[in-house]
Amino acid sequence: HEKYLAELREKYWHDMATYEVTWKNEGIKQGEKNSKKEIAKNMLAKNLDIELIMEITKLSEEEIVELDDEKRAAMVSNLLVVLCADEPAQPIINTGTLYQ
Repeated sequence: HEKYLAELREKYWHDMATYEVTWKNEGIKQGEKNSKKEIAKNMLAKNLDIELIMEITKLSEEEIVELDDEKRAAMVSNLLVVLCADEPAQPIINTGTLYQ
């Protein structure tokens, strides 16, 4: 019985140490992600191209668009037009930017 309890205690402390390392790593990853998003916000404020921001920060287009209220509003507006249209949507090639 004592041996079993000792094994359980050892397993508990091992698991807690493993979880602590995992939590720290996840915290570091989240911190890096937040830092990348702050960098992307600053780049958006300077009207840099989304493709360039994606290349530098390694964030997805969706993650970058979420950071900019105007871009997010434009995306929602475009989606509503597609969803509410009487005819099928036609693809559009974006050759510019919202910012002039």
